[in-house]
Amino acid sequence: MGLGGINGSNIIDFLAVLLVFLFVDMFDTIGTLMGVGTQAGYIDDKGELPRANQALSADAIATTAGAIMGTSTVTTFAESASGVAEGGRSGLTAVVAAGMFLVALLFVPIFEAIPGFATAPALLIVGVLMMTSVSSIRWGDLTEAIPAFVTMFFIPLGFSIAAGLSAGLILYPFTKLVSGRANEVSVVTWILAAVFIFRFVFTTLRFG
Repeated sequence: MGLGGINGSNIIDFLAVLLVFLFVDMFDTIGTLMGVGTQAGYIDDKGELPRANQALSADAIATTAGAIMGTSTVTTFAESASGVAEGGRSGLTAVVAAGMFLVALLFVPIFEAIPGFATAPALLIVGVLMMTSVSSIRWGDLTEAIPAFVTMFFIPLGFSIAAGLSAGLILYPFTKLVSGRANEVSVVTWILAAVFIFRFVFTTLRFG
């Protein structure tokens, strides 16, 4: 649908698609940042990622620029955990990676001959590295363990980090509420849960 094709009859469909892509990209990025940030040791005692706004802004600018240039989606990837595991934790790592990608442009025909499943071993290692943070989950507390398990379960089941993150953040405040510990849930978490519920309902009604 080009810009010239948007009119009163299809503006709702356009906004529906726009919102779906917004939710998927935003929450995929948040999930990846939290996972890689945990691997790098950047998550503070409050469970927050310092300077997250700058990271999200950089991802948004890159995604927009990539779309304008017609490239595949330019966004954060969980594979970054492999670089973090080797000690790369600064912006210099990203600059070096960008330089390597620039050089790789000269060898695109060779890389295109490599099948996609050849990257499976590398992704397996990335998964192992990211699973190390699971040890910090308080499994003895069901209000923490159940949402964490559901999050990990729904990521592969829904083929999306956003799907798992959505399910976990919806379930977390409700498990606290049922257990009589709603005071442990921040207002922001309740708002996020409401947003995720709206996402599921909206997506189901529009595309289900």
